[in-house]
Amino acid sequence: MVKNTIIAFILGSIACLELSAETITIGNDNWAPYQGENLKHGGIVPHIVTQAFAVEAIDVDHQWVPWKRVISYVKSGRWDAINNILKNQERDQFLLYTDPIMTYSSYLFHLKSNPLEYNKMSDLSGKIVGTRRGYYYGDRFKNAVDSRLISTEEATEHKQNFKKLLAGRIQLVIIEKEVALNLLHEQFTENELNAITFHPIPVQSLDTQLGVSKNIGNSQRLVTSFNRGLSVLRESGKLEQMWNDFERGAYQSED
Repeated sequence: MVKNTIIAFILGSIACLELSAETITIGNDNWAPYQGENLKHGGIVPHIVTQAFAVEAIDVDHQWVPWKRVISYVKSGRWDAINNILKNQERDQFLLYTDPIMTYSSYLFHLKSNPLEYNKMSDLSGKIVGTRRGYYYGDRFKNAVDSRLISTEEATEHKQNFKKLLAGRIQLVIIEKEVALNLLHEQFTENELNAITFHPIPVQSLDTQLGVSKNIGNSQRLVTSFNRGLSVLRESGKLEQMWNDFERGAYQSED
């Protein structure tokens, strides 16, 4: 009788925890190979975020929409957080940031037939650089654009920029290296892929974070919870294992 009572109490407690479990909504943009709605677990970065919050008994509902819409929803407080974002002064007004998730390095891609000599921003003078709408590439690049030292042309998708590059409409594409190589291998022909290369010096390397909306009531608590969970993943060795899994292709699409 006592044993049955204890079992009933435990099962009842678990049920109550499940009913009262907190769920937050995080916006994501497709950014393979690091994150994508067709990748296993949504990709390495959403998986890290999910696992870090799981340590704190917080469930995550990952949503997938274009980048500018994610920012809009999080800015208004409609969604709780935005995944894998870089800090800048504009975003500081409506976001709190967690500890870093990964390091983002922007590179300049160009045609092999049009070699690039690049050591400083002024070397890009007179060239048109393809960017993705709503993306931030660091202060050095932004300052060069604001001062009209270099010209940019926006696109809604990275693929559009590479199409323009191949057509000679722009001279450069600024993009994270692994994202670019994944895109080129998956969506371009072998001849197109072989026509494109990148300069080995990154434009800038910056940490990405989870950005939590200031327009929700529990923003600081979510930042603290995530940081605690991420620390547990790191100290346990699970975070390193996840990145090792990523390197061997464990997060690739199961289609």
